[in-house]
Amino acid sequence: MSVSKDRIDEEIEKINKGLSISLGIAERDDTMAEKLKELTDSLSEAQRINDGLRNRIKEEIDKQQELEKQLSQIETENTDETIKVATERDIYKDLYMKLTEKLIGDKI
Repeated sequence: MSVSKDRIDEEIEKINKGLSISLGIAERDDTMAEKLKELTDSLSEAQRINDGLRNRIKEEIDKQQELEKQLSQIETENTDETIKVATERDIYKDLYMKLTEKLIGDKI
């Protein structure tokens, strides 16, 4: 009785696959292809989300910097306005005090 070399090669390949599956080293080719596709899809989705988040963070940082710049300008304007108003107040107070002294002084 003789066995062809091709038949032996097929049996050895089947035994290797069976051992690989039982040891958890490899799974069936179609299962591996499905898992690879799932992992690739998951990775693509994660990268898309990551890129979206990076863009959103960049936008928020830009908005924050713009708001800080505007706040700085407002604070500068408020400081200038406060100085102007305080100066006007002091001038009017001084004029009022002089006028009051003059009126009181004339009546005495």
